[in-house]
Amino acid sequence: MLFSSKFKGIDIHELFKLKSNFSAESIAFFLLCANLVFMTRAFALVNLIEFFLLCLFSLNRELRQRLFFVCKYNWAVRGLVLFLLWIALSSIWSISSYSESLIDLWSWRKLMLFPMAIVLVNSPERFSIMIQSLIAISLIFCIASWLGYFGMIELDRQPQHLLENHTTQGILFSVSALGILTLQKRGIFGNANVLKLVAWSLVVVLVLNNLVISTGRGGYVMLVTVLGIFPFMYGTRPVKTFFLSIIVAFTALALLFSFSTPRAKIFQAFTELNTAYESDRHTSLGIRLIMAKTTIQMIEDSPLLGSGSGGFVHQYAELIRSSNLSGWRAMVSDDPHNQYLHVIAEYGLIGFFFLAFVLFQIAKTIPQNYIPSYSVFVSAIFVGTLLNCIFNGHISAFVEGRLFWIFTGAFVGIYASSHLTEKIYN
Repeated sequence: MLFSSKFKGIDIHELFKLKSNFSAESIAFFLLCANLVFMTRAFALVNLIEFFLLCLFSLNRELRQRLFFVCKYNWAVRGLVLFLLWIALSSIWSISSYSESLIDLWSWRKLMLFPMAIVLVNSPERFSIMIQSLIAISLIFCIASWLGYFGMIELDRQPQHLLENHTTQGILFSVSALGILTLQKRGIFGNANVLKLVAWSLVVVLVLNNLVISTGRGGYVMLVTVLGIFPFMYGTRPVKTFFLSIIVAFTALALLFSFSTPRAKIFQAFTELNTAYESDRHTSLGIRLIMAKTTIQMIEDSPLLGSGSGGFVHQYAELIRSSNLSGWRAMVSDDPHNQYLHVIAEYGLIGFFFLAFVLFQIAKTIPQNYIPSYSVFVSAIFVGTLLNCIFNGHISAFVEGRLFWIFTGAFVGIYASSHLTEKIYN
């Protein structure tokens, strides 16, 4: 069960009903959508938006009551609270200073967007607005990227790095392409063939940007995930759809190899992994392999408790000094670019258990939702992010982390608002 069932006498409909008037709730929802739009480049503005969100939830009685309700009875949010409390507690045995531990705890502030999204996104219409917000900003960057690629406009950075970086750009463009198909499945574009043609054209524009311009391997992973999960949006027979999904995923891989840019980047990845201990040149995958092995050594030293919040970089540096590594392989890092190893090394297996519990609770919700197209959309974000966490820290990253926690929270929100009553009352 997503929610516990040990309470009575709460007006559930009043807590979760959609307000149409201009209220603190509608302002907060607007800020949540603005967060999705501006997280792409305006980091300072995102921090300001989240400050205002926090103020609204703190000062408005209705929002505060709803947030308290979610934190008290939602199992995923309970797990997040325990995870954050454990990070704070780990500062006791951390070898870092308390200020460094506090900065580390603050870096996880994006997790507060998860329960906020549950509170604010209490209808399919609001979830649709969020998807539209993401699509709008992605299309702006995508069109600008294409124009820069063909030399029609001058950009402030390379076309493949226009939206934060090449990996983030590929991820958001892939998710936005699926978002357009999700809205079409929901009938947002109506029955007009012209609008449907425009929608599919925009999907092609976004996907081709990933294949022609983008150089981010994380974007390729998300693209294959999106295409692989897409059949579930129209499939009615689970077993046949599953096998079709596998076929489509392999077809998507073949599609990547048919374009020169992704093919070169994939072959480069294998070369970098094979020459990690021999190459004289610093490589992206090579340093990740070195960091992964060093991080595993950290975990062996303190598997249950970890180095403590903010202590990763200090313990990593000690291991590097005592190793025989030199040159670029001896670089000290505060992020091994593997979310799972990072969490275990810094917060121990106990901290990782809390985070895994949260992810499990979210995963349980996906097949239970009454809107299949939204389930497919969130599944792609969920699975793609977890796959990318093998080589990146995307759950805690600025852009990818917010994409993950906002949309999974919003998805839980529309599930809760539609099924809460029957789940709670006997």
